[in-house]
Amino acid sequence: MDTYGRIRRNRFTVKGSAFLVVFFSIVGAVVGTRSEIESTVLQAVATALALALPAAFALVSLKRRPSLLLVSVFATAVIAVTTLEFLPVWLIAGGAWIFAIRNRPRPAREPRWAWIGRPLLAATVIVPLILLFGHADPTCTLTADDGRVEQLDPAARGLNSGWKWRVPSTSIRTSVSVSGVTSSTGEETTDVEACSSDRVMPWEALTSLTASGLIIALAYLWPVTHRLGEPRRLDGTSPRQDQP
Repeated sequence: MDTYGRIRRNRFTVKGSAFLVVFFSIVGAVVGTRSEIESTVLQAVATALALALPAAFALVSLKRRPSLLLVSVFATAVIAVTTLEFLPVWLIAGGAWIFAIRNRPRPAREPRWAWIGRPLLAATVIVPLILLFGHADPTCTLTADDGRVEQLDPAARGLNSGWKWRVPSTSIRTSVSVSGVTSSTGEETTDVEACSSDRVMPWEALTSLTASGLIIALAYLWPVTHRLGEPRRLDGTSPRQDQP
């Protein structure tokens, strides 16, 4: 295969795998929000965009930023840790991008600070997910021995609705207490009180969307090829050194 054919194949590989990630990101966001009663369209859009950030890096790399493609691989690994349900998709996409990197006609030019810039940029993809699911808008329930469940006022338990810093989770346990109650028959029963939260507020989804947009903007700040120096081989030498 000639150089032009390899370039076309690599671009097709990058685009195809990126669109695969975008498709499954949309599917995952729709399925996730449909399973939640109080979910919104805004939440679905924010979730899909957050999951598709590695694909966004890959597509931006095609705009004269080939050294950015490795960021997509790192970002895929970060996203895969939080969404194991789509692990096969991340493995396929990451493998396709590694294939495109290894089959370039020549090494991609990259900035000197790429060794630290890549992992830092890749790590930012976790921020929109934290903004979506790292919240605490508590609901409290009281479960009796007979299975009866009552809704309690979180404010009466000292819990105020609103955002608080938590690790990403779809269900956040905020408090648990057990109380003994004596029934009319003289037997002691045990009531379990628990408070948790899995609701994404509209402003949380907007904040996540904003963060995703800023991350994509950061990707566009990655230097384009013509602003960088000569490509370097793995041994650190320049191709021009072989010329007489």
